[in-house]
Amino acid sequence: MQSGDGRRGLGGVARILHPASVAVIGASEQVEKIGGRPIQLLLHSGFKGEIIPINPSRSMIQGLKAYANIAAVAGRVDLAILAVPAEIVLATLEQCGEAAVKAAVIFSSGFAEVGEAGRAEQDALLACARRYGMRFAGPNSIGIVNFADGVMLTFASSLVGPPQDGPIAIVSQSGAFGIALYSQLRERGLGIRYVCATGNQADLCIADFLFEIAKDDSQRVVLVYIEHGPDPDRLRNGIETAVAAGKCVIAVPAGLSVHGRRTAALHTGGRVDQGISPEFLEGCGAIVAEDLEDIVEKTCSVISARIAIAPRPRLVLMSNSGASCVLAADAAAKFGLALADLSESSCARLAQVLPAFSLNRNPVDLTAMLRGAPQLVPAVLDIALGDAGADVLTFGLVAAGQGYDIDGYAAACVTAMAHYGKPILVYSPHHAIRARFEAAALTTFASERQTFGYVRLLSQLSYPARALAREPADGAE
Repeated sequence: MQSGDGRRGLGGVARILHPASVAVIGASEQVEKIGGRPIQLLLHSGFKGEIIPINPSRSMIQGLKAYANIAAVAGRVDLAILAVPAEIVLATLEQCGEAAVKAAVIFSSGFAEVGEAGRAEQDALLACARRYGMRFAGPNSIGIVNFADGVMLTFASSLVGPPQDGPIAIVSQSGAFGIALYSQLRERGLGIRYVCATGNQADLCIADFLFEIAKDDSQRVVLVYIEHGPDPDRLRNGIETAVAAGKCVIAVPAGLSVHGRRTAALHTGGRVDQGISPEFLEGCGAIVAEDLEDIVEKTCSVISARIAIAPRPRLVLMSNSGASCVLAADAAAKFGLALADLSESSCARLAQVLPAFSLNRNPVDLTAMLRGAPQLVPAVLDIALGDAGADVLTFGLVAAGQGYDIDGYAAACVTAMAHYGKPILVYSPHHAIRARFEAAALTTFASERQTFGYVRLLSQLSYPARALAREPADGAE
């Protein structure tokens, strides 16, 4: 176990994510209680540090020697969990400071989220921590988890069971949102390393965790739920640092309406003027999601991506349905995506291969003639992807049935992608058709909306920090 001088250089978040020893103040023998669950989780998670229950009424808790107070183990504790009533949190934190504890996680609620008296008590916690050089997460936090090291500083019962380490970190003001997000991603087979519930953010905030997670090369995606940001500049720096370190930051900003802001203040104690807008987050380099479902879908898309899309891509839209061409153009505009302006030479070549009644040159309507003219697909792919003004092509196969050479179209797409080094995305409402393209390792979707939402998402991954605030593409509203 590391202790003392060897850990003096660690910052507050590092001490919380990688503690050498953990004291649980308010420890319980009953695992269903908030002072019992973290001990159970630490004992069964592979945590290699010392676990120290603190409870004046018991000498043993869950098979571990218990101590009457934190003073009895002064100098031995890296981090303390405070699972005590709100009215004694300040005194308990003071005792931790006197015992040379340098980090804490405060589960207790009843502070800024309950009004000005609670806010004053919360301010007193921060002043106490500052006197002792201590950092803490919370109050009103469901806890912090680092699955890689078995650090389970939480009372969340849904985390009982085998975890799976992975390239995803969750940093959420709301414990319930963070745990629900964790559960949804695990159901999809994705691994998560960190789940960090910042609660009221009296001391350590979302930005602090972003700075620390940015240092972890194993992390690819950082998911954020935020209700208020008391220090927007620090939040901006945290997001930009994570993005610069190669992380995709996807954030759900909440409390965007009058009643939402009022409710957020009663949830995590923020002031109504501390809300964070989607535009602010995008300007920092984050990708914005609307809700739990949206952030889960975006995360799955990022993790499973097999293609890369350049910033501000110029698209060629191709389909065998005129209606799909119209819908695709609308969807591209909705997502702020520009259509490629094909050269005169490319347009002339398209006129030679397309039916005479297909006059549009982007979107490109293959028409129903595709059924009897499978050569249209490789011919249009060659012209469109060979145009210097095109970056991405989407292929909508809406009407299809007997006589359509699906496998031939898929092979043509694979050949064109390999030759030109530009991505092709395929959409079709027919599962059987998508399966044939997927068998050729092509990326497929069921609709125009899904396709262009995905293009927009992957193109954002290529943006440097501050570059996400963009003008609408031509034709976009």
